[in-house]
Amino acid sequence: MTIATCCRRILGLFSLVPLLSAAPFIVGDHPYHCGSDHRAGNNYTLNFAEFSDTGKPFCSEQLTHALEQIDAARADNESVVVLVYIHGWKNNASDDPTGDVKKFSDEVDAISRILPKSGPGKNPPLVAIYLAWRGLTLTVEPFKTISYWPRRTVARRVGRTGMYDAVDQIVKKVGEARTRTTLIFVGHSFGARILENAADAADKTGTKPGFMYRHLGVVRNRLSAMRQSPGTMTRTLPPLPPADLIVYVNAASASTVTRRTVKEWDAICKEGADSPVCMAHPFWLAFTSTADFATTWIMPVANAVFPALNSDGLHLISAANTPWLHTHDVEEEKMCGKNRKPDDFDCPPGSNATACFGAIRDATKYCYEIKQLEPAAPVHPFWIMNVNGHVVKDHGDIWNPNVINLILSIMRQQQETVNLFREQMRKVPETVPEK
Repeated sequence: MTIATCCRRILGLFSLVPLLSAAPFIVGDHPYHCGSDHRAGNNYTLNFAEFSDTGKPFCSEQLTHALEQIDAARADNESVVVLVYIHGWKNNASDDPTGDVKKFSDEVDAISRILPKSGPGKNPPLVAIYLAWRGLTLTVEPFKTISYWPRRTVARRVGRTGMYDAVDQIVKKVGEARTRTTLIFVGHSFGARILENAADAADKTGTKPGFMYRHLGVVRNRLSAMRQSPGTMTRTLPPLPPADLIVYVNAASASTVTRRTVKEWDAICKEGADSPVCMAHPFWLAFTSTADFATTWIMPVANAVFPALNSDGLHLISAANTPWLHTHDVEEEKMCGKNRKPDDFDCPPGSNATACFGAIRDATKYCYEIKQLEPAAPVHPFWIMNVNGHVVKDHGDIWNPNVINLILSIMRQQQETVNLFREQMRKVPETVPEK
């Protein structure tokens, strides 16, 4: 019996899941927050939108309420930040104290503290939206790990249906007051696969291109018009992109879409396009931990057994796990002063780093410098890199202060970029207060 045949037979057992729905080791395909899809925090609101395995919303009002929170935040604040998170494999929207919802809400609270405080009775300036699906079906091994294949398929389905539509509606809502609203997307694991489909994928039917792929067409048309009438077009401002920052963490997605995105925007930016995307350093940020066993070993082996040829070709590993696609190194600074705070973003004197950040792991302080691999080359809007286990200890450890410090340190260093969040952070103290 071949390995492929054996795997197919094991996967066939997943067809029994509906018959065992009451078993304690089965994770049901159901919502967790219908009727309680909005939470008010210190300086933020946390909203949920949950989707079934078929890609349909469990509660249509969830997304409606989240979009209303964006309107409410803009009514009471000069500037608003919308942070959208799509979780990945083995997670969902449950309130498990060790799950993604708790980790995400903790870090959203930390981020909200560096934003200007809204007045009494006012809606807070940070709107967090948790887009959820059933990332895991079985909680016992070996089925928990074998669920990689069926969950990969579901992630693709959800990403092409309900989740795609939700992201599209969020983008359109933000676009109603684009200059006053910062939009940041974060996708983890299979959530990165969903996010890149919603952002950068070119749907073969032409009916569901990603929001950034649509924007690419706008930029191309502007570039063409500039060639024909340079004097006229240079007097008009280039259109802002739909979002400000797209982050892929420990992505369980092949590098296929990333390769095409990099190639397409390289061609645009090298021609001297004035798009804010070209000036953003970065606009896309993809990083994976070297301690992430799931995407370093499980994913390429699993993709080799059952490759998703229709979407990934023969690219078996993610962009951040492909060394020749890297744009930056994250180097540990050996002389990490004891008097430096965990969220100290200052690079040491004489450093050629693009950004620097601190991390705490097991009560030990670590300092890092993010350096461009080719310093003489133009800075690209798509940054791809690895971090070590002190920053992200495993596949699921993405919502921790170290990751927030990494992202904020990069955004603080940006100059003349699309990211409005940088302007908001100038109004508040340089350090993130302790929780």
